[in-house]
Amino acid sequence: MQPTNALAATSKPSDSRYEELVRKWLAVFAENASKEVSSGQKNLWIEAFRGIEIEVLDAAFRRTLDTWRITQIPPIGEVKSHILAAQEAAQEVEIEKKWDRLVDYVQRYVNPDFVNGLASDAPSLSPKMEFAAKAAGGLGWLATCPTDRIEWARRNFIGAYKAARELEVSDLLLTGEEAKKLLASLTEKAQQEIVSGAIGQVAALKAMR
Repeated sequence: MQPTNALAATSKPSDSRYEELVRKWLAVFAENASKEVSSGQKNLWIEAFRGIEIEVLDAAFRRTLDTWRITQIPPIGEVKSHILAAQEAAQEVEIEKKWDRLVDYVQRYVNPDFVNGLASDAPSLSPKMEFAAKAAGGLGWLATCPTDRIEWARRNFIGAYKAARELEVSDLLLTGEEAKKLLASLTEKAQQEIVSGAIGQVAALKAMR
């Protein structure tokens, strides 16, 4: 298992990059359908996708090009139908990189010989990272994780991280000490229900809210 510190840097759609992307793909669809694009249509497309990350939007345009079979410029709704899938794919990549970051963190800062098992200069993990790490067995266990259990830990980390983000656990954690205790109890419950994966994580979190 080769950890990496490289985290996905999801870009926000600046006006220039965003408009350039939309114009480029609209031109591609127009050429593919042998159609002209009016200025009104260009403006409509530019306004329709604002707020969507550039990488996600680009992936949605590509999916539309691969699946659209009608000799017309695809409607805006057709492109938007692919955005969720593109977002989910981007999320998978991001969470895999979060796992790599956790592996690197454990190798750098976690050791049973340290006081409390953690190096004094170890940075704090984000609330969602802490939640998912505990669901994967905890930092101490991960430091000595048997090779044949790594995939188990990875899957549970991914499921817990997805659940934490879906229910915005980080917002709960930032409300005070009581919320931090809630996280701890949820994490313990998640560790007992690992077989049920992300669905079980979500159900447990909803029950506690």
